[in-house]
Amino acid sequence: MVPGATVTFHVIASATSPFYQWYHAPNFLPNFSDTLILTNVQLSDAGDYIAFVTDLNFAGLNAQSDPAHLVVLQAPEITSNPLSQTNVANAKVTLTVLATGGPAPAYQWRLNDVPLAGATQSNLSLFNIQSLNAGIYTVVVSNCFGAITSVPAVLVITDAPPTIVTNISNRVAIEGTSVILSTITYGTAPLFYQWHLNGADLSGATNSTLSFIPVRSTNAGKYSVTVSNALSSVTSRIATLTVKSYPAPGGTMIAWGDNSSGQTNPPSGGTNLVGLAGGAMETILLRQDGSMASSGYQIVSTQTFQTLRPSAYVASQDNYALAIADDGAPFSFGLTYLAGATDVPTSVSNAVAVAVGTPRLALKDDGTVVGWLPANYIGPADPSGVLNSLTGLTGIIDIAMRENHGLALKGDHTVTAFGYNGHGETNVPAGLNNVIAIAAGISHCLVLKSNGTVTAWGDNSMGQTNVPAGLSNVVMISAGSYHNLALKSDGTVVAWGDNSYEQCDVPSTVSNVVYISAGHVHSAALVKQPAEAVAPASVQRVGAGDPVTLSFVATGYGPLYYQWQFNGTNIPGATNSVLSFANVPISYSGPFQCLVSNSFGMATSSLSYLFPYRRTPVLDASSIQGLSTNGSFGFSLKYLSGHGPIVVEGSTNLTDWEPVRTNPPTAGSLEFFDTGNTNRPSLFYRAIEQ
Repeated sequence: MVPGATVTFHVIASATSPFYQWYHAPNFLPNFSDTLILTNVQLSDAGDYIAFVTDLNFAGLNAQSDPAHLVVLQAPEITSNPLSQTNVANAKVTLTVLATGGPAPAYQWRLNDVPLAGATQSNLSLFNIQSLNAGIYTVVVSNCFGAITSVPAVLVITDAPPTIVTNISNRVAIEGTSVILSTITYGTAPLFYQWHLNGADLSGATNSTLSFIPVRSTNAGKYSVTVSNALSSVTSRIATLTVKSYPAPGGTMIAWGDNSSGQTNPPSGGTNLVGLAGGAMETILLRQDGSMASSGYQIVSTQTFQTLRPSAYVASQDNYALAIADDGAPFSFGLTYLAGATDVPTSVSNAVAVAVGTPRLALKDDGTVVGWLPANYIGPADPSGVLNSLTGLTGIIDIAMRENHGLALKGDHTVTAFGYNGHGETNVPAGLNNVIAIAAGISHCLVLKSNGTVTAWGDNSMGQTNVPAGLSNVVMISAGSYHNLALKSDGTVVAWGDNSYEQCDVPSTVSNVVYISAGHVHSAALVKQPAEAVAPASVQRVGAGDPVTLSFVATGYGPLYYQWQFNGTNIPGATNSVLSFANVPISYSGPFQCLVSNSFGMATSSLSYLFPYRRTPVLDASSIQGLSTNGSFGFSLKYLSGHGPIVVEGSTNLTDWEPVRTNPPTAGSLEFFDTGNTNRPSLFYRAIEQ
């Protein structure tokens, strides 16, 4: 029932002389008939109603009805809010809320807008309060008809030592972005902060937050903060800040090799790129803000890419990708053995690098490596003994993996290999040291030494371990399934191994390279020179005199300079990414293109053809102005093509026409005034575009 309604209860008793008495806890009601009528019911009337019956002719013969339950339906209302309090540490505090509603409302207390586990009564009792209990308390009161939140109650605790409620967390960031380390701490004010890097005090770092705007590779390390007041001090956990160094944003992707799924096509959304990850039939793109996109086979939808967490690192293989979020939590997307969602166990955290194989691997900030099998995996519990090999790995600074074998780079710059060894993949060359980068193909291994040389071992069926003679000054390596890429300090790329899809035929246009990634049978690079990201519309047919806009979206290191051309000739003043005509003339019929350049080179857009066509000029009836103050007459013409002069003629009889004025070619519209027509009683006009 709703408030204000009328309710009737009726009981039938088998008695010769019945006497009735109705009961509603905690009182008997002044009603002595077999019918109870309640008018204008309110929340206070809700509850159980029982009828007691006594037979007056038979003493001691009594009976009672089953309870009839009355529910008065009403959204909850708070009649008394919890009150703010100030108390000393170790005391007991009780917060109370009074509320009404039907059905009876439920309660959920919250501290600093976070629900408190088990706090679901109208009273909240806190025993032995400490600084972590201080804060803003609210309670949400709800039933099936609505919810209401109480007025905040502030609990202040005096004489409380500092307590860290929310610790600092690991962070993985792209160099050049912003990073803020912070902790939530309670305690009696004033609180004092001192941040530490690798165990040493950071000079001047005495605020509650530590900001890096922007973060640099030199900021990487292990951070903690000590919080103190007059009573005592407490030190946070140690959190690792990992900074991934990439090229400055703005690189252009150029790819070659297999393009069966479009994985080498210029990507849409390929702006502000800092990194790439070549997969089976896709190339994952990493932007400086941590967002991702792809070129080629869509392992997830464009919409899904927009929902992924900002990341600092991504690896791809077999239409599957593994990334590291900015808090160090790995997550996957794409085909996960057809499982769909991420297959990373929730226990895997604090990662600084990941590698894709079977199993998947994550390098933790403490230098250990953990692994897990893909979702819906069917096979041996520890394929090739990889998982068992991880147990003894410590002091690791990087990992690489593909298929069933992996590499680990140790802090002393030596390498250990593990897993399948059918082609000598785990036979690390004796005396190999001074290694600064590692990569793994399907059945071979590749490492880069500090002197800029490359070493390879394992399967050589495709020539993938035949490092080109004299290869030196290498600054980056990447291994595909059966081919390799090496980036030299002069910005050139060297490729060798399997070339069945021309993945080793580095295009002559590839120069000023800053990043490389080898996919299954394709190769990709980020270059500094501009390239077309979104081409202009290829063909447009428009009416001459209409407005037209051509645009060219290019990528590359800024600043970018534009020059539009028509029929191969520069258009004066057309030096923006957008070319607009308010009234396109018919003479602009043919090919347009845009040249974009920066300090590293030039790119030319694909051709865009514009075909304006002539339309019959018409009189704009809405523009007829009639006689002006000096007696002249004016009107407007529209749909002019700019093809030739516009001759305006006049006639008094619609038979004999005489020229009134000749106007130069005009595109769009033309306003005409006949200043000589001041005394004629009537005159007809016509216009001819020649």
